[in-house]
Amino acid sequence: MNFENIFKTAFIKFPRFQTARLKLLPLELKYTGDIFEMFSNPEVVKFYDLPVMKEMNQAENFLKNHIQNYKNKKEIRWGLILRQTQMLVGTCGIAPEGFELTKDCTNIGLGFDLNREYWRKGLMKEAITRIMAFCFKHSRIEKMHLENLRENINCIRLAESLFFKILKTRENVEIMPKIYADVDYYEISRSTYVKHMS
Repeated sequence: MNFENIFKTAFIKFPRFQTARLKLLPLELKYTGDIFEMFSNPEVVKFYDLPVMKEMNQAENFLKNHIQNYKNKKEIRWGLILRQTQMLVGTCGIAPEGFELTKDCTNIGLGFDLNREYWRKGLMKEAITRIMAFCFKHSRIEKMHLENLRENINCIRLAESLFFKILKTRENVEIMPKIYADVDYYEISRSTYVKHMS
């Protein structure tokens, strides 16, 4: 079983969704400016495995990397587009853990980021809720995981509101060269999703 087979047509036609306030669309280079605005803010990258962006080509490379990963069937990453303004305000993606397509991919990892201006407005919960429905209702995904730095209180609240539970904690993890933090690992199972969210 591999990631491609689980999602069947997802790598033939990109899965596009719409929520009350967002469009979940494929990433494109036209969003380079929005990506740069997001990741040039130190508050955003404080909880992310990227340095603060200082040049526009860093944002372009970020997009190229995720676009290529989709073409290589390694991940699906959505741009979160605010319907009111058509601005990209964040991204959210799923991938088989470890990016190993030959392993059992019934467990996937979830990753996301959001422009600082749009924190604490419920937008990421709105996006993830739709993505979780896609994963648990239309594939054979059994578990979804996410990693969170212990000090990222907003992410803890988000994970708990989506019924993720802590699996384990690792202390003093090197998240970037010579930068260490405590990391919590969360999980939600299909059965938990069905019980609380379907």
